[in-house]
Amino acid sequence: DMSEEKFNQEVGADFTEFVGRVFKDFDEEIHVTDVRYNSRWPLYAACDYGWTNPFVWLLIQVDVWDNIYVIGEYRAQQKDINDIARDLAANPLAKHVRMLYPDPAEPGDTAVLQKALKIKANTGTGGEPKWRLELIRQNLKLYPLDAPFEARQPKLLIDRRCVELIREMNDYRYPDTKEESQRSAPEAPMDKDDHGPEALGRFMRGYFGGPGVAGGKQHARVRRAN
Repeated sequence: DMSEEKFNQEVGADFTEFVGRVFKDFDEEIHVTDVRYNSRWPLYAACDYGWTNPFVWLLIQVDVWDNIYVIGEYRAQQKDINDIARDLAANPLAKHVRMLYPDPAEPGDTAVLQKALKIKANTGTGGEPKWRLELIRQNLKLYPLDAPFEARQPKLLIDRRCVELIREMNDYRYPDTKEESQRSAPEAPMDKDDHGPEALGRFMRGYFGGPGVAGGKQHARVRRAN
């Protein structure tokens, strides 16, 4: 009954990345703290659309070293996009958002948010999900890699008020059984607890770029203390 990846790891002693938690490096003791808005850094927004599943909106800042700070989240279920736009516009930080990084599959909803919030949307947020996941994983790692462990820092920090995003970073996982696996993509994570990570991945993809997507920084990162 095990998925092929689970069987290879548990029975065949063949380690695979596609078993268990998607973000194995995520540690609340390391990646969760008190993060507040810093007027010196640009502010961005990222979203994952949903109706039955939640609509997720993340507020994200990036400092001069490309360290990423998720400073806030908003969620809504079974709520019209126009009502959501009014909720978001009421946030005092909305006027400071420079760019929106949305799911490209819902251009109509994106157009509503652009008009209501008077911001532009980045269109380079698509591509294969595995690349978005990899960008998140890169930023969860501790740098500089050649420094003593106690001197290393993550590139991604999440404010402790983002309780649902934090939960999903812990709970998002790969299938353990054949029944949970997707036949078309057996190595894909489960379609559950993924809405916050999806929004975060859209930002990573649009901001840093990657294979198959034009623009972005293409992983050109200035590591802290390098």
